Amino acid sequence: EAEKLVSIGDAVTYDMGYQELRNDLAASRAFDDRTGVYVAAETFLALAKGKKPKAKVVAVATVQEEIGTRGAITSTYGVDPDIGVCIDVCHATDSPGMDLRKTGLTKLGGGPRLARGASVSPYIFDLLKGAAEKTKTPYQLGAVPGQAPNDARSIQLARSGVATGTVGLPLRYMHTPSEVISLKDLDHSVTILEEFCRSVDGKTRYRPE
Repeated sequence: EAEKLVSIGDAVTYDMGYQELRNDLAASRAFDDRTGVYVAAETFLALAKGKKPKAKVVAVATVQEEIGTRGAITSTYGVDPDIGVCIDVCHATDSPGMDLRKTGLTKLGGGPRLARGASVSPYIFDLLKGAAEKTKTPYQLGAVPGQAPNDARSIQLARSGVATGTVGLPLRYMHTPSEVISLKDLDHSVTILEEFCRSVDGKTRYRPE
């Protein structure tokens, strides 16, 4: 019966819609990483309302991150940026039963997570952190000692290297049909990224010559 409806290789998805919950939370499938696209789009809308940034700002919605960050590889090569910021979900670890000694604590609703680690430029991290503190926006810190589990690892290695940072959107129940995210975290991410974009002067070199 099923073979009459679908064939081998057909793409299927869960028929799950968007549902707002209490406490500024929302549930849906594929928040990973549609919320990243939303944050980027809202950041551009915010930038358009104020003074034009000194640096050129480009947003890319990459594909196939889960199977090799393929879209990040081709897009970063084509754009050839000096700075790259990966906007992606990260695991919220404030659920019962989590071993915080291994995961660290990332709270849903605690603000976006700014990561530090091998794939992150300390200069870009400082700019993102400074943007959060200047705007008095909540944020969380996360340590990623190995290669980043997102597009940042490929952005960093493009061409002769790109100064890279990450903005993590805390997400509960990742890779399920009922992912849960905080709407406040999304708004706070936009605030930080808008200020970050305005803080880049377009002249400073953020990678070694």
